Amino acid sequence: LGTFSYSDPVVAAPILEVPGKPHTIFAVVGDTTGSISVSWLRPRIPWHTVPCSGFAAAPNDCPTALGGGLAMSHGGTDITEYVVSYNEQADFNGFDHGEQTTTSLSTVLTSLTAGRTYYIRVLARNAQGSGEYCSHTDANCLITTTAVFATAQV
Repeated sequence: LGTFSYSDPVVAAPILEVPGKPHTIFAVVGDTTGSISVSWLRPRIPWHTVPCSGFAAAPNDCPTALGGGLAMSHGGTDITEYVVSYNEQADFNGFDHGEQTTTSLSTVLTSLTAGRTYYIRVLARNAQGSGEYCSHTDANCLITTTAVFATAQV
């Protein structure tokens, strides 16, 4: 047997990462003409898409990072904002599009074309950058509704 030695480094902590995907996007016709109210839930699965506990369809909260105070689904650091993107086309390549940032878990999209269907997706950002979008085509986002009509002209 050889002599005993310590590994290098002696202590290691996970690095910070981008946040996971928000989930359960819910969108309904807004209260005013050409508006859509959108809400979602914070990420519960880290960026690498493997639930910390529970199942992909019903994940449980992730633990905090070693020595950290925030869930690993947040990337181990505060989520600074959410980006809500909308488009008239399911592939997000249409001409009627835009995005809005917010620090809350809901927003109201305004100045949309009344009577048009819009597709909506949401991503989370932290100090490390942007996570991936949760969109209507992503089965891992636990989505309830993402294609809605803006309020028709009265």
